[in-house]
Amino acid sequence: MKIKSVKVKNFRSLKDVSVEFEDGLTCIIGENDSGKTSLLACLRVFSENEPYQVKVDDFRISGREMENSITIELELSDGVKLRKEFNLTEAGINQESKIYLPKTMLVKELDAIKGKLSEYDKQKQVKDLEHTLRTSLEHITQRILGNRPRSNKKVDNIINELETKLSSIESEHEVNTDYRIHIYYLDNRTIQEPELIIEKLFFEDIKKEVWTTEISGDKTIKKLVEEKISELKTKKEEQFRKDLEERIKDFLHQKVKLNIDFSFSESPLNIKFKTKFVDEYNNEISFENKGEGTKRRVTMALVEFKMKEEQRDRDVNVFIFDEPDTHLHVKAQRELLALLNKHLENKQIIITTHSPYILNLLKPHQLRVCELAKSENNTIHTKIKGLNINEVENLLRDLGIENLLLFFSRKILIVEGKTEKVFLDTFYEYHYKTPPYADFLKVIEGQGTTDVVRVVKVLINHLEYRPEQVFLMVDKDIDNRPPNDPIYKIIDWLRNNGWHEQTQLFKVGNKEFEDCFQPEHIYEAWKNYVEKKGKQVSASWTLENVNQAYQECVENDEKLRDKLQNLNSGCGVRFEHADSFPKALAEYFSEYPDQLPEEIKSLLNSLREEGT
Repeated sequence: MKIKSVKVKNFRSLKDVSVEFEDGLTCIIGENDSGKTSLLACLRVFSENEPYQVKVDDFRISGREMENSITIELELSDGVKLRKEFNLTEAGINQESKIYLPKTMLVKELDAIKGKLSEYDKQKQVKDLEHTLRTSLEHITQRILGNRPRSNKKVDNIINELETKLSSIESEHEVNTDYRIHIYYLDNRTIQEPELIIEKLFFEDIKKEVWTTEISGDKTIKKLVEEKISELKTKKEEQFRKDLEERIKDFLHQKVKLNIDFSFSESPLNIKFKTKFVDEYNNEISFENKGEGTKRRVTMALVEFKMKEEQRDRDVNVFIFDEPDTHLHVKAQRELLALLNKHLENKQIIITTHSPYILNLLKPHQLRVCELAKSENNTIHTKIKGLNINEVENLLRDLGIENLLLFFSRKILIVEGKTEKVFLDTFYEYHYKTPPYADFLKVIEGQGTTDVVRVVKVLINHLEYRPEQVFLMVDKDIDNRPPNDPIYKIIDWLRNNGWHEQTQLFKVGNKEFEDCFQPEHIYEAWKNYVEKKGKQVSASWTLENVNQAYQECVENDEKLRDKLQNLNSGCGVRFEHADSFPKALAEYFSEYPDQLPEEIKSLLNSLREEGT
């Protein structure tokens, strides 16, 4: 189970905020005091382990007045909503917790039970049903009607009552259920202390589970504590009535009665666990003098171990890392993200960061930005939104790091045009499961940059940090180009400015990039691409015609793309669209990488080599 979204009203700077989370990893970014920590606190309010306790200072101040209520609502991936309301009174903060299930979920669950019941079974009493079916019926009855059915009640009558109640529900229904939210919050301090993180990750749950431990029958330790307190409370009330009430009456001159109410906290027991690391000679290993990076690496090993634990279907396990990149080298930050990505299938991860390196490794849809804005009454509040690619680029410009991907790239690949760039970007992500920039590789479209001087200036500015290597992928006719050709100028500049040994040149194709591929691969790639979009290729798009077009271009020194476009006439997918054909090729070769032209294989191998 995952957290789908959170809605917050009047918590600190979060006036009225709704944030959706990714099933895998979501990154919260923003300036200091923009609301990142406040958002994390709202999630932690629901945590079974070490929940955040709302304080008076958390109520939002509007103008000169403090709001007197806070509402926080979590929506889970199955549609369940968990809502907490906090009201500020003279006596303190009152808290109310509610859980709402969507009507569609309850109807589906009831239909599944009805499907397993025969007409004969419906005449049975609850106690006569098979155990699994009886448990399911009792569970849904508890959630819809608020109580478990009597064991001697007929199943048919229960079904009728449930259907009647469901018909009166509009969209959602308040219930009592056993969803458990585990939020493991690892802030900057915790991540640096392996001993502390062991207690947080592995022992907080134990403390909590003590309360639900069964000691006899259905009786838990929590129930035993309640009964014992109630018993002692009753005895104390009897003592009061025998003596104390009469004594007080003498002072108040009226009859009084003392009634005692009680409550106790279910927060984790005040038990401290101390974990010691010892070497092979049983000597304790101290982390006090270890480097911050070492501490965090040990921490991440512990986190990885925790992430492998299994969980119940209705449990929510969320790991929050608040600025985990602090004190980590760039390479270590990259390793951290790789570790987290390994466990995204079953776990949900939320991180906050100020690191441009972390930002560089994430995809735009994973980012949420906190930013301060002024409302109509000039009150500061936080807006949180998702980003698209253009907004990410704007964000980098606003941070003064417009060339971030280039600035921190270890390798630069310059290609001739958009077709090559789209092909490589798409193939890289499909085949290697990561975009080029995640491997600190920047792909630049040379022909698309009409101002070659600007490209040269970028490279000059980059020299201080010296990328390990520059790669160029060009057509085989590069040596016959005029001196003013953009790509030729770039190559000439690299040779004349000390980059000859650090530059690798890969020549592909004849007249253009497309003609480096074999006709049968071109035919299959476009056919598969069109069919995936639910269309049919043109009648003229045959292997024979593609092969003929290819041979004519070789013999007549013509460009292949124009002829291929003519063969696609009448197809529902536009061949002439700048991205369509290179994406088709990339998707095809990501499945059949062995069929790639040798020049492209060699290029990719060089790009992926460490230390080149």
